[in-house]
Amino acid sequence: MIHFLEWDSHFFGYKTGLINILNADFDIKQAIKFGKEEGYQLCYAYIPPELKLINQQSIELGGILVDEKIVFCYDIPSLLENVSPLSPNIHYFQEATLNSNLVRLSIQSGKFSRFNIDQNFKNQEFERMYTVWMQNAVTGKNDDKVLVYKVGQQIAGVLALNTRLKDTNIEILAVDFNYRRKSIGTQLVERAFEESQLLKSNTIQVVTQKANKIACNFYQKMGFEMAKITNIYHFWL
Repeated sequence: MIHFLEWDSHFFGYKTGLINILNADFDIKQAIKFGKEEGYQLCYAYIPPELKLINQQSIELGGILVDEKIVFCYDIPSLLENVSPLSPNIHYFQEATLNSNLVRLSIQSGKFSRFNIDQNFKNQEFERMYTVWMQNAVTGKNDDKVLVYKVGQQIAGVLALNTRLKDTNIEILAVDFNYRRKSIGTQLVERAFEESQLLKSNTIQVVTQKANKIACNFYQKMGFEMAKITNIYHFWL
């Protein structure tokens, strides 16, 4: 009924779980009751938007709608037809340790993150989490490749591409506030296209939030198509 999340529980310091709801027969009231009895302090509930009754029940039970998660996909075979020449400003990040520029960019990328939106987090969980994610990307812990766009010695943009599965995933994409509207994000994604094709991936995916209109418009302009929407609720028990 509730899947215990070991990493999240260790990171937050309290018992955290996931309620993954796939059909209209699911009893969300019973799940929340079970969570309280089992000592969970935080539960995420993933609910398809078309399950309107369960979405309504979740709100009535105190769930906070913190994210309308959108998965965008692009089919690899048609990737490189209209791609501009690769920028000489883009390099692999090959330093062994994280630097402050990447931390700052990672945090910028999470402006619409549910961990930033939910004001019940009080101990800089959002900032710490995105720092850890970028650290894991830099060290290759999750089979990530980190691409950076440099202007001189300054890192103006970053893209972390996860290559662990058959489909590649853009885990982090951020462009520094001072360098936006210069096609840096476009060039980084085009480089990710090429990397994915070299890896013989079938699809490249990216997840963002419906509230992040700029990101949604950007990915659609790049040719990505919306594949799935999931409502995510936080239950504090």
